[in-house]
Amino acid sequence: MGGGIWLPKFNFFVAILEKTNFTEIYQFMQKFIPQGTKLLVEQIETKNFVTQGNIEVVNLTLAYGEVIEVPEIFKGVYEKGDVVAFPQNTGYSQTYNGKSCLWIDGKGAPDGDVWFISKEEN
Repeated sequence: MGGGIWLPKFNFFVAILEKTNFTEIYQFMQKFIPQGTKLLVEQIETKNFVTQGNIEVVNLTLAYGEVIEVPEIFKGVYEKGDVVAFPQNTGYSQTYNGKSCLWIDGKGAPDGDVWFISKEEN
């Protein structure tokens, strides 16, 4: 005997499987395939920068996000895990597999939302 419940707020299905003396809960992760030029990113909290003169610099214009899903049109431009910069208050919020994410336009500014891709050099 078992059952399950769809949790639309969190975009996942929880299956409850009853066994002898306990209940196991399984979470089925969703897979979104972005269409058009939309990127799905998880916003990254940024910290303020302190200069040598002890002046705290606050970034109020750009936000940063880790790329979670990439549309076919941007394969080779973005990879999952890339960090992109985009204007604050941009995008549409979406809960994705328990994460708070944003849909942003993956085209480069000024036509899109992405200002740059941040990559570490080896």
